[in-house]
Amino acid sequence: MSGIVFRDYNSNGIRENTSVAGANNTTGSDAFVEPYVACVTVELFNNSGSLGIQQTDTNGSYNFPGIPAGPYRVEFKSMRQGDFSSVTGT
Repeated sequence: MSGIVFRDYNSNGIRENTSVAGANNTTGSDAFVEPYVACVTVELFNNSGSLGIQQTDTNGSYNFPGIPAGPYRVEFKSMRQGDFSSVTGT
């Protein structure tokens, strides 16, 4: 079980790093970047309880190795004020 945490500014569930006309940012360019988010606490649960806790790395990645297929719940904690987790995922 693995994934990536990023700032999904347009809430479509897809990380984008493209040029978009009219995108306003501090560099003055038209770059539209949804950055990775480091240091987010990620906890994995099954029906019996917590299976482990990871923290995202500088690329927003987290990984719970050796987890068999099955139903799980993933919780994201220690997000910045104003951030929230979405239900998009597989």
